[in-house]
Amino acid sequence: MNSAARMAGEIVMCLRTERSEMALFRIGDLMNHNGYLSSRYRLPKKSQDNLSRAQGQLQSMHELLSAAGDPSPEDKVRLATSCQKVSEIFSVEQGAATRAAEAGDEQW
Repeated sequence: MNSAARMAGEIVMCLRTERSEMALFRIGDLMNHNGYLSSRYRLPKKSQDNLSRAQGQLQSMHELLSAAGDPSPEDKVRLATSCQKVSEIFSVEQGAATRAAEAGDEQW
């Protein structure tokens, strides 16, 4: 999941450098990664909810970037905020997974 948090940061960089297509590609990667995590592991309810929120943020970002034209400055701010939220979610869940693995919890 560290790579997922890193990818969320890359989306912000793509937006800052006017590379919306690359940001859209990274969002798709994160959506796939999130779907994999959600279906691969038996996650606690809190983790499921967090990843569901991340998926919703990613879908909104994808829709916004898929719309015709370049995003407005306001949209870029919203996208950056969403990326930060997604990055935080993946970081929190990485910590939870690490703690669970250290404790020998097979669910996560």
